[in-house]
Amino acid sequence: MLHMKLFHNFQHQTIPTLLFDSGAWETAMQLSFSFPSLMHAILCASARQLSFLFPDEQKYATAATTHLIKTLCLFRDDLSSELTPSNVDAFMVTTALLHMEMWSNVEFVVFGPDGAMSYDPLQDRVFQHSLGVLHVFLSCTPLSLQVSSPLMPHIRHSSRNVLVNAAKLSRKSLENFRWFFSYERPLSLSLLSVPLPFVRDSDLCPEDFWAVEIPKLAEIDPSKSKEAGYSLKGYYGIVDRLCLILSFLPEAQDEEYEGLSPELTTNLSRYLIIFPVLCDQQFVSMVRHGDPHAMVLLYHFYRAVRILVPSTEHWWAQRRASLAEKAIQQWLFRECARNGASV
Repeated sequence: MLHMKLFHNFQHQTIPTLLFDSGAWETAMQLSFSFPSLMHAILCASARQLSFLFPDEQKYATAATTHLIKTLCLFRDDLSSELTPSNVDAFMVTTALLHMEMWSNVEFVVFGPDGAMSYDPLQDRVFQHSLGVLHVFLSCTPLSLQVSSPLMPHIRHSSRNVLVNAAKLSRKSLENFRWFFSYERPLSLSLLSVPLPFVRDSDLCPEDFWAVEIPKLAEIDPSKSKEAGYSLKGYYGIVDRLCLILSFLPEAQDEEYEGLSPELTTNLSRYLIIFPVLCDQQFVSMVRHGDPHAMVLLYHFYRAVRILVPSTEHWWAQRRASLAEKAIQQWLFRECARNGASV
């Protein structure tokens, strides 16, 4: 009976909180009867939502954990089998649900003996497992293009192009942004605010300035993601992407504006949710090692998620973003105090 309730809840309550539209998830529900790993992922997502809505009902949190364990065990075996046109859609949508599950995890918040909140980057599973998510999608994409995949139009949609065309940012805006977050600048609390104006419709940046360099499948080994070294190229790639994202904050926060259009809000949400998957692994390594400048960028990322992603829809992103923003901010306050950094 619980499984039936979870499946029904997924169809009517969980689907509207996910990134793809209902048509893609209706296809996923049909596939779940042939792929047990996908069925357990669906039940896990539904139970996780009910656990969020009814935190006093322990049975939902228990069900979410149980179905997550079953999903991971079965999916590990699935991925060891041969990819075929008949299973790639199921594998991709299962991966998308596991990515959502990672977003709902908030174990990265650590409380000290004095009750102070801090951020543990080693427990931030969204970034920790991002390379594995990318590996699955890059493995499945070639086969999906060979068949009439109902999921591929949703996966191939470029939110970045929509945002770039709407932002119309000038070269000077990007240059100022890169200077503000320059790795050579000393750490200070002033980096937690971005007082820079974003100039639009003047000497525009070419579209390829915002492109993300996705590695080839042969270059990816998820088992070695923790060993990635430091690279300022990866750091400044994140700076550029944040410039595009943060340029929409004034419209989202200023009461004189009518707010962002539904299309922009949808594409910003999608762009932000997949942000960790497309992060340069060298930047992820900087975060994992607690590099202060990388943590500043991560603070602005989570702050943008809190402000720009609708809380009424993507509950699984909002809770993480709010906690991470506060935890990283306190971490940076202590780091600045320890190093005698200026305000």
